[in-house]
Amino acid sequence: MARPKIRRILSQSPALRARIEQSRAESATGVTFAPEHERVSSVVCKLAQGHALFELREPHPEPPDTIHVAPLGLTLRAEREAFESTHGPVISVWPEVRSRAMQHILHGIDAPHECPWLVVQSGLYRFHASVDSGIRVRIVIHEYLACHVHWK
Repeated sequence: MARPKIRRILSQSPALRARIEQSRAESATGVTFAPEHERVSSVVCKLAQGHALFELREPHPEPPDTIHVAPLGLTLRAEREAFESTHGPVISVWPEVRSRAMQHILHGIDAPHECPWLVVQSGLYRFHASVDSGIRVRIVIHEYLACHVHWK
């Protein structure tokens, strides 16, 4: 194991190490892991709730109507383009007053239907929050995992 911090955590938590080993499968094409979908969805939902609240001033403590998590490499080209696109329909609902999304609009940074992806850490974490046909938050983690959360 190359990262000392990860090596230390796994040596101190045999239960975690066992869960990871249990999800691991080796084949002729390489090593794969079976994710715990419920746990992944829970984390993604919490991230999306934070982005909706901070960026759009839209609190959503209830579960989302839709949550989709998948590796970017397994998506079709059209799906990836739709996911990455910041061009939504022109909307009649503007973001909450005093939200960061409204500040972007007032300062001429974005139109309400065309907000940029916000890069938190290049190559590691970026997200897009919008108010078109409900609250939508899209997240990309490590340029590998695509997450889409939607509240109607």
